[in-house]
Amino acid sequence: MENFKFAFILKLMLTLFGITNEIPKILQAKDLIIVLAMELVDDVKARLATLRESGWDDLFIDVQEFCFAQSMPMPNMDEEIPVRDRSRREERTVTNLHHYRAEIFYVAIDKICVEMDHRFSKGSNVVLDCFSSLDPKNSFSKFDIDKLARLANIYHADFSDDDRGTIREQLETYYMIVHEPLDQNCDEGPKLFKKKMGD
Repeated sequence: MENFKFAFILKLMLTLFGITNEIPKILQAKDLIIVLAMELVDDVKARLATLRESGWDDLFIDVQEFCFAQSMPMPNMDEEIPVRDRSRREERTVTNLHHYRAEIFYVAIDKICVEMDHRFSKGSNVVLDCFSSLDPKNSFSKFDIDKLARLANIYHADFSDDDRGTIREQLETYYMIVHEPLDQNCDEGPKLFKKKMGD
């Protein structure tokens, strides 16, 4: 544990956990707000991209200061070291700087980004964006008929052809019936809609 590589990986992981820590918290919250979760995922992706692009120097200085404070020896970053090539199973030599920056720093960030792209793909983001139209904040200010109608196409197996054909008109009717009572600060809109549509 008292060597540069351990300190470097420790500091890198603390940085990465600091950036990504809020994602599992918000996704596991009982009152999950999809809009906030989507925004957070986008923010984390942007922060990881910034870290990859320009975060190396700050991290390396932080590790150097830590090693100095703990009296841990620092490797010569220009020294060449042997590493095993995983694809060809041959040994090759690279500098310490290349090893730590390209083979640890970049690889760790890239793996997290790939995993995030896999878990939060464009397709799933489209679905979440459509569901965000149901956000009740500000009297359903994000209510979007196009996005909600699109959900019927995305989940086509759950809707009959007739339902998919009429859903846009039903949503327009719902919006007109509910909108006026919301403007008057009362909660009669949904009740009126159920009454008019026959539950």
